Amino acid sequence: MIHRSWIAPTDHTESAHIELYGSSSSGLRAQASAAADAALHDRHSTLVLGLDNLAELDDAAVSATIVALRKLRQVGGSVRLVTHNADHRKRLAMTGLDRIFEIFPTAEAAAKRPNATSKGALARQHAFRIARAIATALLFLRRQNLI
Repeated sequence: MIHRSWIAPTDHTESAHIELYGSSSSGLRAQASAAADAALHDRHSTLVLGLDNLAELDDAAVSATIVALRKLRQVGGSVRLVTHNADHRKRLAMTGLDRIFEIFPTAEAAAKRPNATSKGALARQHAFRIARAIATALLFLRRQNLI
């Protein structure tokens, strides 16, 4: 079962808000995949996934969030997680997903956050790509004994 609602954040683009329900036996991956597809179909670049209605954040739930993230990232989108459950937040920290996803206490807070396509975020992404290209080039030159 998926609960869908739409939230209009301050940057005037809509975010799709989906609450995940159930457990691993109820097909969380399918729910997350359907949620990402629905967001993309409706041309939303941000998917807000609510996790508080899940009894536990098990491997199926973690996998479901990653499925959604992969789909949205293919088109430059993002997934934001919503939970105020301390156990969920602990699990996200233990798996390192708190460094991949932005985590918010409420869907409204997630929707108000500007998209990562701001000028500052684009500049950081560009700087990272340049640094990675330089590092790759230096490694190549070092392997060829040219430096």
